[in-house]
Amino acid sequence: MGTCGFLATQIDLFMLNDRVFPEWERLDAHAKADASCLNGRLLVHYLVPGTQHDFREGFAGGEGGLWATPTPYSSDDAARYLRFPCPQVARTHAILIDPTKVPELRGPRRVQRGDGLEFLLPLGVPADAILDQTEMEVR
Repeated sequence: MGTCGFLATQIDLFMLNDRVFPEWERLDAHAKADASCLNGRLLVHYLVPGTQHDFREGFAGGEGGLWATPTPYSSDDAARYLRFPCPQVARTHAILIDPTKVPELRGPRRVQRGDGLEFLLPLGVPADAILDQTEMEVR
């Protein structure tokens, strides 16, 4: 595991202090968060490669919402810390999300069987919450 990923996660844990739910906690209504807990930080959502993305309409994230983290990781570290479904598929791109423009934010919680932190955005992300309306490459 990369040292930078570990340090970045520890800094985010320190920033979020006692607001982090354990990994087994369900992120339902009682886990709603206010974007102010992120102290101005953005959220990162890693994308499956080869998927066409048009962010002008926002990003629904499919059934159940969209998952994002406050912690930037390399592509390799993201798979380990965030425990993606199909971890053999490297997430080589990500979008940055302004949490103050997201209609509903739940979390943060520790990733199940992982070491990272995650937020659930059950209503997806409106277009104006996606910075630069484009994805960026992650290495």
